[in-house]
Amino acid sequence: MKKSLQIALAAFALTTALGSTTFAEGTQYYPTYRDGVTNVYTYGEYKQFEINTRVGYITDVQLRPNEVLQKIATGNSTQWSVDHDVVGGIQHVYIKPLASDLRTNFIINTDKRSYRLLVNSTNETEYSVAFIFPNEDKADYLEKQEQLRLQKEAQEQKEKALANRALYINYKVKKNHHVPQDFLPKSVFDDGTKTYIELPENVQDNFPTVYSYDKFQKNKIQLVNYRLKGNVLEVDKIMPAIKLVFNQNSYLMITKDEKQQTIPSPDKIELNKQMQPEPLLKLLHSNTQAETVTFKDTYVGKAEREHKKHVEEQKEFIRDTQQPQVAPQQESTKLISNEEIDKMIQKLEADIGSMNTPSQMELPSAPATSPMVLPAIDKN
Repeated sequence: MKKSLQIALAAFALTTALGSTTFAEGTQYYPTYRDGVTNVYTYGEYKQFEINTRVGYITDVQLRPNEVLQKIATGNSTQWSVDHDVVGGIQHVYIKPLASDLRTNFIINTDKRSYRLLVNSTNETEYSVAFIFPNEDKADYLEKQEQLRLQKEAQEQKEKALANRALYINYKVKKNHHVPQDFLPKSVFDDGTKTYIELPENVQDNFPTVYSYDKFQKNKIQLVNYRLKGNVLEVDKIMPAIKLVFNQNSYLMITKDEKQQTIPSPDKIELNKQMQPEPLLKLLHSNTQAETVTFKDTYVGKAEREHKKHVEEQKEFIRDTQQPQVAPQQESTKLISNEEIDKMIQKLEADIGSMNTPSQMELPSAPATSPMVLPAIDKN
């Protein structure tokens, strides 16, 4: 760092001694500073940079990162060898003179800018040339710092949300079938939405297969999908019972210890303890179409149920007893119509309130062409 500062001060003193004519012409003859074998120049849109090369050596010109080379133009293409490559997202242009005492210019165009070089073939050489971009580098630095700040803020919010999330950790191993101590999971828990299984780091080459099974039908298992985050298996479901299969003869049976729901006493029920009315009011007064739930009262009292039962019994009695019994030779005789039965039922329903029995009801007479034969009714 001290050496680079000395070179920069020397370059500044030399340019001052030479006067302002060299820079007024737009050509920068000396690097801003030197870093190892690399001469670093301060890029300017309207500047030209003098570069020294040597026969038998290659000068590596490094462009700004993430630039795409489009064209290389030179005033003397027969006595100069030019090649290019991309290394780590940085475009490199390789310049080699084929003869001594040459002088020409190069223009290197990228998708972002143009580099103008005044290239000499001398007894001295610059092995590597790079550029700094004060405005762009500062903007990139500030953008990178902002990205780091946003990433840190997002991570802090995520950690805060995880810290405030209620986790259920009451899982127990019910059966261990030949699972080595080093393979045993460190923890199993859920957040009400997903299940997490933390495994030792040394199990990375032998991760288990995760199954969900019914505690009441233990022979029924279902393979579940999961994603791996470090050494944690994240499953997108809650599994009251889990089977971790490491291999054909090695598995664990894990169950969720679900506590029985209790009924709290009135003095233990706290309402509006963590009330936040603003989001609720915002929801109620928003333009979002609410889902209308139709209320249906399906409860029927005992008296009404018995009344309906009694009516149905009377209807069945009429339908079973009031149809005429006809002889085979009277098959074409007309039977009581459905309309007449409906009238009889209506009259029956009207008479139930006065506690009349079916034997006291006046039944309509059958048509003259259809004599009705009623069975004997046992009133006992």
